[in-house]
Amino acid sequence: MSSAAAPGKLLSVSVFLSTRRHLRSVGGGSAPSHSRYQLTVAARSSRLRSCLQDKSKYVLSTYQFYEQDDRFGNLDALLTFLVGERDSEGDDYFDGEDAGGSAPSPPSPAIVAFVTCAECYGKSAAGDGRPDAVKRAVERLASLVESRLPGGAPHVAVPAGTPLQDDASAEQYVDRELRRVLCGPSDEDDGAGVDFILAYRGAVADDAGAVHRATGVLLRDDPSLQAGDCDGAHAYVPGRLGSHLQLDRTAAAAINLFPPPLRDGGNAHGSVFGVLDRTVSKKMGRRTLGRWLRQPSVDLGVIVPRLDAVQYLLEDPEGTAVAEALRDHALRALPDIEALAGRFAGNASGKRRCTLKHLYEAYLLASQGLPNLVDALDPAGAGREALEAERAGGAA
Repeated sequence: MSSAAAPGKLLSVSVFLSTRRHLRSVGGGSAPSHSRYQLTVAARSSRLRSCLQDKSKYVLSTYQFYEQDDRFGNLDALLTFLVGERDSEGDDYFDGEDAGGSAPSPPSPAIVAFVTCAECYGKSAAGDGRPDAVKRAVERLASLVESRLPGGAPHVAVPAGTPLQDDASAEQYVDRELRRVLCGPSDEDDGAGVDFILAYRGAVADDAGAVHRATGVLLRDDPSLQAGDCDGAHAYVPGRLGSHLQLDRTAAAAINLFPPPLRDGGNAHGSVFGVLDRTVSKKMGRRTLGRWLRQPSVDLGVIVPRLDAVQYLLEDPEGTAVAEALRDHALRALPDIEALAGRFAGNASGKRRCTLKHLYEAYLLASQGLPNLVDALDPAGAGREALEAERAGGAA
């Protein structure tokens, strides 16, 4: 099974709204007493492949949670996390020229967003001509999505339409389409796609109907998912809303988490990010730091290894030598690997954007950058021997 790498840039998202009234009417609602809505989110993001044999260029994730009111605070925090580094594109701190003089990456395409609802809506039952509560909630939801995503107004469809008009039809449609995007042609699937299908079924077992509809809208209406190169090119990763501290944009601005853009007169040191930014690899390091600050992990399985690595680099004699080698040479000489990989992977339509310059950067990375990085991380030289052996095996 392909490794479940962290999602990269958000490409499309589908938000499905269910009210407490609807949950009670279908007999599946055990919503908390203080919650008025249930939201189900399906998101599609890019993904950095771990090796040439790793076919998964994209990640599908699903989330489900309750909202107390139509301010949709949990969704706001989730969108802030999903947008991640894209929220900083065009910002001097993240996208300026790095030490190697590489030009900023081209702007990413707009995020395609969809908002759908489990119920039809009309006029208020009071007969005063005002939109009913469901319509007001959908309009508020669409407004929030539009304000948080750099893609313009979302596509609103109420009801979701064929073949997502009921749970059974939605399940049948999603099962067929997921097999296409996760497994691809049956003669090419290496078993990873089947594992992803099982992971999806396990993750949606609690309220499958809403998850199928949210995912179905994405599979049906996202134009880029109809491209041939998307077949078998996706991994499924269950989304966990509680794996990160929820921090919406208002909270981030209140504590000066990030500086305003330099072009607007911002001071890098007038923010938490500016104080902590001592990154050497410039774009890659700043994106990672920004990602960790936007949504800090609350998972001990993630936090403890990070702390162990910091302790090793700061206190262990061998670790301090490794840190010095990384800081002074190995990391500083690396190109923007994430952007370079994106050039070769292509955009949503499958068109690659690499030039001769990028091929040369990839050659330097393979011939010099990676060996130097291995030497810095492994002064004893065992890593270099393993790298040379792998090269020899690949050439054979």
